[in-house]
Amino acid sequence: MSDCVVTGGGISGMAAALLLAGEGRKVRLIEKAARPGPLLRGFSRGGVHFETGFHFAGGLERGGVLRRWLLTLGLDLPLDSCPDETERVITAAGTYVLPVGEEGLLEWTGRLFPGSLPAMRILLDDCRAVHENTPFLSVSGRLSHTPAAFAERRATDYLSAIGMEDEPARVLLARCLLYGISPAEASRDEFFLVTGAYLRSSRTVPGGGPAIVAAFERALERAGVDVRCGLAVTGIAVGDGRVRRVLLEDGTGFDTDTLVFTGHPGQLKDLLPKGAMRPAWHRHVDAMEETAEPVLLCGTADETVPELGFWYFPPEDGRLVMIEDEGFSFGFMTGPALPDGTKSCMVCAMSGAGTRGAGTAEGRGIHLARKAAWQERLALRAERSLPMLGGHWRQVELVTGQAMRRWLHGSTGSCYGFAHNMGSLPLPPVTKVGGLFLAGQNILLPGVLGCIVSSAVAASFALGNDNILNRFRSCANAE
Repeated sequence: MSDCVVTGGGISGMAAALLLAGEGRKVRLIEKAARPGPLLRGFSRGGVHFETGFHFAGGLERGGVLRRWLLTLGLDLPLDSCPDETERVITAAGTYVLPVGEEGLLEWTGRLFPGSLPAMRILLDDCRAVHENTPFLSVSGRLSHTPAAFAERRATDYLSAIGMEDEPARVLLARCLLYGISPAEASRDEFFLVTGAYLRSSRTVPGGGPAIVAAFERALERAGVDVRCGLAVTGIAVGDGRVRRVLLEDGTGFDTDTLVFTGHPGQLKDLLPKGAMRPAWHRHVDAMEETAEPVLLCGTADETVPELGFWYFPPEDGRLVMIEDEGFSFGFMTGPALPDGTKSCMVCAMSGAGTRGAGTAEGRGIHLARKAAWQERLALRAERSLPMLGGHWRQVELVTGQAMRRWLHGSTGSCYGFAHNMGSLPLPPVTKVGGLFLAGQNILLPGVLGCIVSSAVAASFALGNDNILNRFRSCANAE
């Protein structure tokens, strides 16, 4: 019998497998794709590699929370060689280059928005307090009282309450687009938890997503994790209220009493025996709002366009505007420079129309026509908003949620899963079925850090101790 089975070989699955193996458990990791980490690994179009899972990250600086978790997992990455990345927010009032680090952010605020400088100090203090009051983000482990400024739950209300002016608030909230929701729907806590690490640093790992997946693969091999790729889970056998066996599409399976499931929770309806989960649980999953599907126009840019950059175009009223509508929200990102000076680039927007019906003949026709229209809209908007692109980039291909479903073997075409906003009630990592634990961005929060922390929480429940948390807090070489 395998002590533990982890289904899904993305960031969450690989992290869960490493954390459980680090506690002496025998672990099998099952992934439908040919290799682990498909989203983090990125994809190629027209001979060009495109980063989709690791454009940039916060918390990689010395002492940073993401750095500490990567070291806890045993990843051998050049963390001291991570270059800073540039983020720009473009609003109707102008273009803002977001500085790196708290000191830079205070200087930026004092120079451009002096009336908001006291509010920025409060925000940075409160963000630190949120992290220190979150066990799996707190390095010290000394949890304290919640700051009084947290009377407002909505991020926009919180920023207003501490005296932040509209324009710097709009710039800061643009980072909500990192997890696929509108700034107007962001909660204060999730704003801090997802984007708080970016207030201290914004960096990338040399080699990007592929380098991180390779480090995960090396760590999995060292930990003795049995990685099985190219196989889909077709069922989960339950007996006496506990997980007993995981069934695979080739007719084989593995006996286990502990399963960490990192896929979309909606997939469990077809995997578990009827009645294994309460009807209320299924209603909860069915009622949860999904983030919109991505629309990515992939291309290449020449040496005149900066590398490792991200440009946000947030909505003026805080609402996330879909590509079908005028004035849609979008972002533009560039990868690292290649030897010839060119680099990959992507224009990223979201669609409220969806592409689920593209499997039929009629649906394929509609899908292709829509793709052509979307590509034209994205290219036109990008060139109008970023004059530097004129004559300095070429389009390669448009990628939609339909491709995401095929590529990630997920039940939705969204990169972000469930929408983590003011109206959402998250699913707990512990289920009614004994030995079945849930992890991943659908359970906690999106992003590399959110996925790792979600796995750490699930693995800690599975083990029934605080060993993982203690390893994180005492991790050597993090400072």
